[in-house]
Amino acid sequence: MFAVIPCLAILLYSGVELRQHLIKDAKSDVLLLTRTMAESQKNITLSTMQILSVLSILPSIQDMDSVKSTAILKSILEHNPNYNNIALVDLKGEVIASGKTFTRTNIADRKHIMEAIDRKKFAVGEYIQTRIGTSTPAFSFAFPVFDKEARLKAVLTAVIQLDVFSHFYDVSTLPEKSFVAVTDYKGIRIFYHPIQKNTNPIGKPIKASSWDIANKGGDYGIFFGTGSDGIGRIFSYEKIRLDQEEIPYLYVWVGIPEDYVLGPARAALIRNLLLMLLTTVLSLIIAWVVAKKMVIAPVQSLVALTHKLSLGDLDAPSERIVNPGELGTLTKAFYDMADALNMNQRTLRESEKKYKHLFNNVPAGIYEIDFIKNKFINVNEIMCKNSGYSENEFLTMNPLDLLTEDSQKIYIRRLEIFSAEKNFSDTFEYNIIKKNGQKLCVVLNNDYIYKNEKLIGSRVVVHDITELKKAEKEKIDAQKVASEQKKLALVGQIAGKMAHDFNNILGIIMGNSELALIDCPDDQTKKTLELIYNQTIRGKNLTRNLVAFAKDQEPKQEFFSIDEKMDLVLNLLKKDLENINVMRRYSHNIPELLADSGMIEHAMVNLLQNSIHAVSLTERPEIIVHTYPQGEFVFIEIEDNGCGIPPDFLGEIYEPSFTLKGSKDITGMYKPDIKGTGYGMSNVKKYIEQHKGSISIHSEFQKGTKVTINLPLTKKELTNEEIQEVKKENIPFEKYILIVEDEQDISGVQYNILTHKPCNHKVDIASNGQVALDLMNRNKYDLISLDYVLPGKFNGMDIYHHVRKKNKSIPILFISGNIEFLESIKDLKKKDLYIDHLSKPCRNIDYLNGINQLFENTAL
Repeated sequence: MFAVIPCLAILLYSGVELRQHLIKDAKSDVLLLTRTMAESQKNITLSTMQILSVLSILPSIQDMDSVKSTAILKSILEHNPNYNNIALVDLKGEVIASGKTFTRTNIADRKHIMEAIDRKKFAVGEYIQTRIGTSTPAFSFAFPVFDKEARLKAVLTAVIQLDVFSHFYDVSTLPEKSFVAVTDYKGIRIFYHPIQKNTNPIGKPIKASSWDIANKGGDYGIFFGTGSDGIGRIFSYEKIRLDQEEIPYLYVWVGIPEDYVLGPARAALIRNLLLMLLTTVLSLIIAWVVAKKMVIAPVQSLVALTHKLSLGDLDAPSERIVNPGELGTLTKAFYDMADALNMNQRTLRESEKKYKHLFNNVPAGIYEIDFIKNKFINVNEIMCKNSGYSENEFLTMNPLDLLTEDSQKIYIRRLEIFSAEKNFSDTFEYNIIKKNGQKLCVVLNNDYIYKNEKLIGSRVVVHDITELKKAEKEKIDAQKVASEQKKLALVGQIAGKMAHDFNNILGIIMGNSELALIDCPDDQTKKTLELIYNQTIRGKNLTRNLVAFAKDQEPKQEFFSIDEKMDLVLNLLKKDLENINVMRRYSHNIPELLADSGMIEHAMVNLLQNSIHAVSLTERPEIIVHTYPQGEFVFIEIEDNGCGIPPDFLGEIYEPSFTLKGSKDITGMYKPDIKGTGYGMSNVKKYIEQHKGSISIHSEFQKGTKVTINLPLTKKELTNEEIQEVKKENIPFEKYILIVEDEQDISGVQYNILTHKPCNHKVDIASNGQVALDLMNRNKYDLISLDYVLPGKFNGMDIYHHVRKKNKSIPILFISGNIEFLESIKDLKKKDLYIDHLSKPCRNIDYLNGINQLFENTAL
């Protein structure tokens, strides 16, 4: 009889261990599912906030335009069926616009409306019955609308249908009678899935005892209890807040039946006890009858079996020998005990299998860390897939290897703080590095593990928010671009007004100086008047370029010497260049440059002023200016030995409003009185690119900067090589062509190319639209070369439409770099097969090839 006691103790201990293990696994599973649901709910709230945030800055919403706002909100509802309604409300609670048809309605008493107005930020409501349209149970949000002066002017509200939560929560893999639910901050049930008959309905409070535990508990928790339907369950909850300090606006719940968790352990324990009782009774009976006949062999068998069981071999032995007698029965009881233990092991394995299934199929990365050994001890398939590492690679990695250098420092610091403060947050953002080197931004939700009140590890749920961060950055960048465009528009308006007024002043000075020159007898006075007259011409160019800064004007091109232009600029800046060693390097035979001389002069002034400022604190300041031809380009180099540009800012120097001078000079590179507007380099780059040139900058901090510009050269006639190349083609000749171009230098080059060999065309030139119309009324042309920007009341497009009314097929070659024109020509070329376009400036050979190609297309 006493021999049965150890077996009974083993069975009881095994049953208790199984029960504790099942409870632990169930708690882990239900907490993990709650965490996942909570993250899904947070995403619903975040998506709603982003939609309302974008809507709040739309012009129709800002203008409180009821009709246009209603149309926008209806469109949003059509594409977002999860929303019951989205509405625009004034500060008195009156509905101004709604995605659904509405009558005059006031919702000023709604919690979310009052909080959005009072706190002036995104607010979450509670369970409500909607008043706009059909009365429907719903959950609400609100977002404040501010005007341009950041004053509150209205509120946008969005209402989510309660059944939308069922789209995010799938309980098909959970045990029968399990549920997922959501309540508001008062404990009012707003979602329960799947619907059950005997539980409190939607819109009513949940069971008071459960609500009391969650309301008074921490941010999340697990407890055993009985639901409103009378079923005992393991409950898990998590509170969802907008900010850490705020009152939770939602509670997420998961419940799993207690019988499902503890049933296997209870059944196994009862079965084993009954089996033990039956075995004991039989053993006593048999032992009483045959004890004297069978002792040694059963004892030896029992000893051998006990030894194997002690080694953990629950399947031993493969061939079971049970002798009659009391010891034989006891031997069989040990066999049965081994079977029972083996069954318990299978139950444990099944439980682990279910946990593993949940672990690997939750739509988020999960891993476990051992802080003592500083290594990963478990990782799911989603985490491996997202990071690119295999499970084996993970298990050999240091957790810090997964983080970027900055995130490593943050991680170590937070771990140190957490070790000292138990109430630390369990959600953090980090940047991790995938195996291929790509960076991901993630949110880590930690479930910390303790042993004897010591932190030993953590279970971590990983959510990839890279795209969300990218979307946020794009939104911020878009807002910056919009702000910059507003600034440029304002600059354009001011520049236009200044240019108009300043040109009037220059006109008076120019006219009087020109009149004075006619009858001036004194050579010295005449020289002074000529200087005044030339400077008014320069002032006129500068005002035109001031307007060009904010408006993409087409350059006015003419042939000029780049050396003479550079010398002029150096002479203009002579006073600023005092005490600076200026080295001027020339090259022979630089062809004249076809460009806007005012723009090029303005660019050179900006670059030289930058060099003058850069050497302001240099002990022996030096500036080198070099101009030289190379191939089909002319190069301009301006080099100084000044402060240079810090490497971190080299990528930003062309950005409008960017400067390192004045208040932005945090490293003391310039004299205190030197200021910068931030538009100089932006202007220079725009001018150079408008001339199809390029600019490059090489700079070493505290050593100096070298700026290199190249501009394409346009010859006044075809080269011998180009003539030979054209002759190889079957080109048309002796055609009648009209050139419509207001810039004489350009029309002169075009005339020379077309009238000389190998083309020998007959050419007329019109310097404005009216002359062009007069010539076309008198003559019949084979082709028209047409500029878009022309003086007078007719531009190039007016001429084009006039021609097409009379002749649908005459070839027309547009020559223009105007931004407005470049946008319109794309669609026009699809409709009209007899037109083409070249951007100014263009090479002579390209111009001739463009004309020949049009003649060829027309012939086909």
